[in-house]
Amino acid sequence: MNQHRTYFEDLPNELFGIIFEYLAPHDLLRGFKKLNLRFQSILIQQPLSLPNNRSMSYKLYCNYLTKIIPRYISQIVYLHLSERRAPHAVQQFIDEVPLDSQFWPALKAVTTEDVPRDVFETLLADCSFLMNIQSLTLDSGFQLYHCDEYDECDDFGTVIPILNSLPELRSLYLRIVNRPVIYVNSTPNELSSRMDIHQHLQILSINDCSRELLVELLNNGYLPQLRQLHVSITSHKHSDMSIDPPNPIPLKQVFAPELRQVNIKLFTGVTWFLIYFEDLQRHSQLDCFNLSGHVRFTNNSNFPRVAALQRWLTLTKSNIFQFRMKLGVDYNLGAQSVLEDMCAEYRRATGDEYSAGYGNIDIRYPEMSFSYPPVKDDNIADEPVVMNEGEDNSTSSDNNISDEPVVMDVDESNSTTSDEWFRGEP
Repeated sequence: MNQHRTYFEDLPNELFGIIFEYLAPHDLLRGFKKLNLRFQSILIQQPLSLPNNRSMSYKLYCNYLTKIIPRYISQIVYLHLSERRAPHAVQQFIDEVPLDSQFWPALKAVTTEDVPRDVFETLLADCSFLMNIQSLTLDSGFQLYHCDEYDECDDFGTVIPILNSLPELRSLYLRIVNRPVIYVNSTPNELSSRMDIHQHLQILSINDCSRELLVELLNNGYLPQLRQLHVSITSHKHSDMSIDPPNPIPLKQVFAPELRQVNIKLFTGVTWFLIYFEDLQRHSQLDCFNLSGHVRFTNNSNFPRVAALQRWLTLTKSNIFQFRMKLGVDYNLGAQSVLEDMCAEYRRATGDEYSAGYGNIDIRYPEMSFSYPPVKDDNIADEPVVMNEGEDNSTSSDNNISDEPVVMDVDESNSTTSDEWFRGEP
């Protein structure tokens, strides 16, 4: 019997293109560059991605930045620029590689990891080669060598210059150091007034976002195409976990007409976010709404009762809406009964004994149906929340919100530093 053998070189060019996507550029070029004319022609058209340098030697990474990239600059679609275990490497890249956009026709995405602040600002200021990128990741979080250099810049001073400088962005991922909201020479309103309307951003992920910035970006319609929002709201002081923020002015649907997915990590203010996004829920706009993090109960906690949450959930007419509230919980001294009563109410309403208890509240909708009509809460209005005239419920005041780090012992499952949350994954 004759057997037909298929050899590696018999594969079509299209398959080689797919295979080559899984190879690092130095492996790809070293293995196929001078093999024959056919592979040389494939390599000339092959998109190249500079991977992260975590498993590279310093010498290899610098060789990438100063030798491989200049030679194949027109084929680079993704850059990972990092000085993690590679001091001065990105500065060397800036000094030796042309940054004019005409040399970077294929570049679509850039990640900067543990890059000195002045170097990042140089990249942003001389952003010709970044002008047409569609995705940017800035990672200057905790445990990185240069994280302290970003302390002087609050989230307004980080986000707004990026959005103004890169008008073609579709996605922006920021892992920044937890810091208080500091407005050195400007108020939040003055900073936001310098922002242009961004017509293309669809995904925004910030692992430490102040409520002030969130409100300014959404309430003023600066992000009309935003579809996915992933933010972590933290408190600076340990005591702030016990203080609920004043109720916000609800976001009007007309200012965020495309927003479909919302993922919030928080340490206080569950009710704040339900009120803030209520108009979008009433317009059946949201497809997914997730709350996670950790909350502390006090005798005056404003945690939503079952009646309030049920009313909010059933505002929508969408058949695909999904909701999850997964929170670690504890209580201040003297507030144990408050937490126990709240958990008992949720267990009765869902018919699930594991849905709420000390240490955890996990509510899913529509998987969990409210199996009995909850007792009417006289404090819950059937109409939208309307602020009294003159009542100070604005979140733009520095006195209302503090965004400094939380020092606490919480389950790592609720950490705000996971890559899954950062990328908006469930």
